[in-house]
Amino acid sequence: MVDPQQPLTAKTLQPETLAEISASVADEKGSLVFNAGAILHPFGMPSPFRRMWMKAMAQQMQAEGFPPPPEFQDIQLSQDDFISLLTTTGISLDDYTGIIEHDVDDQVVVVRAGTPLLELQYELGQVGQCLPIPTLEPPQAMATAAVYSPLIDEIGYNLPHGLAAQCGSWRDWIIGMKVVQADGTIAKCGSKAVKNVAGYDVQKLMVGARGTLALIAEVTLKTFPIKALPEHQVRFMRRPGNRPANWIQRTQRSDFEAAVRSNSEVLTAFDSASSTLWAVVPPSQTLQRFPGDWVIRSGAGPENIVFSDPTATELMIRAKEVFDPTRRMNPGELGVV
Repeated sequence: MVDPQQPLTAKTLQPETLAEISASVADEKGSLVFNAGAILHPFGMPSPFRRMWMKAMAQQMQAEGFPPPPEFQDIQLSQDDFISLLTTTGISLDDYTGIIEHDVDDQVVVVRAGTPLLELQYELGQVGQCLPIPTLEPPQAMATAAVYSPLIDEIGYNLPHGLAAQCGSWRDWIIGMKVVQADGTIAKCGSKAVKNVAGYDVQKLMVGARGTLALIAEVTLKTFPIKALPEHQVRFMRRPGNRPANWIQRTQRSDFEAAVRSNSEVLTAFDSASSTLWAVVPPSQTLQRFPGDWVIRSGAGPENIVFSDPTATELMIRAKEVFDPTRRMNPGELGVV
């Protein structure tokens, strides 16, 4: 039996090159976990490794005199959870950062996936370019203001942002990728050509997949001129306590005003351009739902993500069978694969 009182630690690798990432994935025989960014992590599903990670974070914060977030408290661990810690390896891309190539004239940048979004925005800003994710105030109002998160996390979670309606999202900006598959194979998809019609847009499957299909190592992105960025239409609702949003909902345009009215007491922000709202909701509470909407939560256990479309569920299962038949990559991260 594992002692539940012992400090929790997990084996974590920090490769520094693409070859080392490939070797790390190929050499480890158990499950592999990445996209474990502390800022976006609460939106992950409560898989065994995630529960262990949250418990370890709570222990560390308490030891340093900081109160853990509500979703990190009162986590009940089973013996299977402890066993999963012994058979799972974390892979961090904290040492695999930086721009590889930047064609300023063509507005295309190739960047390592461990690069923090803030760092990339700063480098692009030196030549008047950016990714159109606005730095919004107050950042607590929107769970997407995670400018310190690495690109692998931002892409894996693909949470809404304040210019989604005007400028699109990661699926629109990413034109190519290098990923490491479950056997360590380095695969390339897309290209540096903005108008590329060759093959399938496999990179789009990786966006929002929470790392369940492959490890994103490098990304080729379209950039935007800063001077051409439109104004966002996000309206912020200042709330006592300054708690971060833990409920994100996007509705049909025809239902958006009704959603704002019915949820006005808990809203932290809403964007009429993309029909998206952000709110603070207790784990035991569910806001009004509308036909064709979708919701992403944090701190709500298995209800963080609920898939109601059987076609989408079937697609995810099939993609997992193709890309990760051995079920090694981020197990349990989406709840269905």
